[in-house]
Amino acid sequence: MSAVPPSAGKLRLGLGLTLGLAITLAASPALAQAPGGLVEKADSTAIRPRWTESQILAFLPARGKFLFPAPYGTEGIRLTNATDCGGADCLDDGGQSSWRSINNHRDSDTMLILLGLRGRGPTLFSYNKVTDQVQNLGPLFDAGSTYSWASAESWYFSGTKPTTIYAYMNGTTQLRRYDVLGRQFEPTPAMDLNNCPRPSVCPSESAYIIQPHSSDDDHVHSASVQNTNWNVLGCVVYRDNAQPSFLFFGPPAGYYLDECHVDKSGRWLMLLEIATQSGAGDNRVVDLQTGQI
Repeated sequence: MSAVPPSAGKLRLGLGLTLGLAITLAASPALAQAPGGLVEKADSTAIRPRWTESQILAFLPARGKFLFPAPYGTEGIRLTNATDCGGADCLDDGGQSSWRSINNHRDSDTMLILLGLRGRGPTLFSYNKVTDQVQNLGPLFDAGSTYSWASAESWYFSGTKPTTIYAYMNGTTQLRRYDVLGRQFEPTPAMDLNNCPRPSVCPSESAYIIQPHSSDDDHVHSASVQNTNWNVLGCVVYRDNAQPSFLFFGPPAGYYLDECHVDKSGRWLMLLEIATQSGAGDNRVVDLQTGQI
């Protein structure tokens, strides 16, 4: 989805350091002894000692690009350091594979990165792909906002709007769009559980949403649904470009829902359901166009 300048190689969110957070970059052919930084085969028995703090400090800059020592030879970009939180180690959420913490920076020199910092809240960083400059652009919310207490876990960037993130708070019904540069919410929520018809679609006890996801075109959204006791009832899907706009999928007897996730296209929904007796996990896939499971 996101383009990277040819000189940078493939980007992926990577190394979580107690000293900060870095983005790792696959090394260029001139630097890499093994493409992509893979230096051992699967059957290798080689063991290397863990780096000490002093060894890390020797190659890690205050911010910006650095090179991992041999035998890795990969490049990285350090994003955070202790000055971001007054000398404390405060990285709360550095992103997960299920939610995009980096914006769609295609055709732009600047990449935006969303991180959660304890005591600061959701915080925006930028990385210039031309100059390698990293900037802390500050908290996204004033200290008086309830959103300033969020960890930013399961918040994510829009697939189509480079400066927009999806945000929600635990114990609420709304998935909201927020412009990280304009520092303001869109007036209409992307999804509001309160609008799901009850009990014809959503269970009457539906109270909150958690773990939301959105299609890349921003038209289809999914979330797990909780009752007031925080028990997960099932999965809600909202489509602003199709009818019926709300769909709900509860787990079959003997299972509970762990999480649900709409795919990039907005057509397919995956339900991860756990057997209450054995603990085994099953995936059910729903075609949202036909309703076939």
